[in-house]
Amino acid sequence: MEIDPLQVLLKIVGRFDDRTDSFALRKVMGKINNVIKGMKYANDEERKYVWAECAPWEFSTHDTDDGGPWTTYFQPMMMESNDAGEYVARPDLRMATPEIIEYWGVRAEETKNPVIKARYADLVWDTTWFVTQEKPEIKFAHMAIDSYIAASALDHGAEKCDTREGLTRALQLALKIQDKARIGNAVGATVAFVAKTAEDDHIGTYCYLFDNLLPLEKGPTISPETEKGIIDFLETKFAVMTTPGGMWDVDPNSPEQVGLRLVAYYRRKRMETDRVRVLRAIAEAFERRAAKIAPMIGMKDLQRASELYVEAGCRKEVERVRRTGHKLGPKVAGSMGKIEVEMEIPNTDVEKFKAHLTKLGIPKAIAWLAQQFVPGQDDLEKQEVALDKEYPLRALSPQLFANNQLAADIGDTRGDPDGEAVWRTSEHLQLQQCWLHWGFDHLFETMDLTAEQAVEFVEECPLYEEDRLSIIRAGLQAHLDKDYLKAVHVLIPQIEKALVNLLYHTGGATIKSHQSGRGVMQQKSINDVLRHPDDPMVNTNTTETLGPDLRVHLVAVLSHPKGLNIRNAVCHGLWPADNFTKTASERVLHTLFALALLRKESDPEPP
Repeated sequence: MEIDPLQVLLKIVGRFDDRTDSFALRKVMGKINNVIKGMKYANDEERKYVWAECAPWEFSTHDTDDGGPWTTYFQPMMMESNDAGEYVARPDLRMATPEIIEYWGVRAEETKNPVIKARYADLVWDTTWFVTQEKPEIKFAHMAIDSYIAASALDHGAEKCDTREGLTRALQLALKIQDKARIGNAVGATVAFVAKTAEDDHIGTYCYLFDNLLPLEKGPTISPETEKGIIDFLETKFAVMTTPGGMWDVDPNSPEQVGLRLVAYYRRKRMETDRVRVLRAIAEAFERRAAKIAPMIGMKDLQRASELYVEAGCRKEVERVRRTGHKLGPKVAGSMGKIEVEMEIPNTDVEKFKAHLTKLGIPKAIAWLAQQFVPGQDDLEKQEVALDKEYPLRALSPQLFANNQLAADIGDTRGDPDGEAVWRTSEHLQLQQCWLHWGFDHLFETMDLTAEQAVEFVEECPLYEEDRLSIIRAGLQAHLDKDYLKAVHVLIPQIEKALVNLLYHTGGATIKSHQSGRGVMQQKSINDVLRHPDDPMVNTNTTETLGPDLRVHLVAVLSHPKGLNIRNAVCHGLWPADNFTKTASERVLHTLFALALLRKESDPEPP
């Protein structure tokens, strides 16, 4: 007896359609997947309609920033590239034909259960234009909205994730077609569903009430009573979650999510007292956990509390929390384990490296060493992508701890366009430090490089002015004398002065107005010179002269918290004596020489 594949699938869907309750769409897909394997088709026409009955349950449903491959709400469950670089999707909407769109429309009309009906109807509404380049009939939008709402009435919480998504989609569609009655129905259904399914310990069961009905823009028009009801509902949840001694003391992130929605609302309504009240309550929740959890997490909690107090304008609390964090710093340092990784480098490779320096001779060897250890940003980015793919845990955002405090959250790039590049660069520099160490040892000990010879190399760069050469010579001699504390302190200001000089040499000014005003001027700093190319205050000529590789290298070594940050740490007195090592001094020497690679353009030859 031959089996009709399409009839088998219709029976499966039919059993779900006969139900009078709600159910998860994945269950339909699961039943279909159990029987479709190994099916044989009489012809391509039969295969086409089997696909038409399978695909609705395989599509993922969500909006994407770029619209996905088809600019639709329905997205592929999975997608990859083939050898030709073309995308391969499952299911693939490109397999749909006008006849399949018509088939889905018939299925939408004839099915009864609102979960099933909504799926078919929304598919027709959402995908018709992509498949046929024609507008869909408005009745399918109406049918989808009404079915999503009807499905929510059948669900008493068992399938709240699907229902939440359905109600969100119903409101989205109603707003798009500007159907006031259906907008009101979607709003009412959302309020009712949250009322019967909200769980105190799962904020995802009710936060969407605010997100959908009180968004910052393009939301529905709701009554003052409904609006007040939503805010009162969230305030009640928030009050319980921020009461000291409760279960949320160990999870301030959940009350934060509820509270930030209230903060956004009160900011919008210009209710400053309530905005500050909620921000303070969230900050206090993070402080409570910081007092009872592991030091490293506690430090991060205090950092978050500080940010919230800043947003609330609570200056005294900011100082208090930062002082608490400073006291916690040694405990964090004591709790951190040391990880050591051995890496074998063949001695033959080291000897070849040294032999190459010897062959170049002193001036060229300095230049080669300086250039060799300024990494290419394009190469580092490619390495990062490859490593993240091979070792997924690397993608977790690390925290940078320095000077007994949380210095930076590497993954937080808000307002920090250089952050990721700086972190990559500083990691690379530390891995390559042994080669730099061998290189300088060979220059100074084997090739007998003197401070005077090093100055002769440096003075070829017009950025290092003549009246600074004696200071640079003293810094270089300090390194040779193993007085690394002196070498670092002497050379860093000269590097900064040279960078500020670069502004002048590239057509910019080296002074700026002091923040106090009153006609007072001040010298520009390293941060003014090394601005990101997208910064509106950047001197484009300066950035182009440095190039992306050297600019990021200088930022990473000297002035960024996510990098080595040597200039800031030294000049602000953050380094203890133990930090002034040979390694630190070598890094400063390399930076001195790398900047010295910039030479004045030669005058053109006379005709």
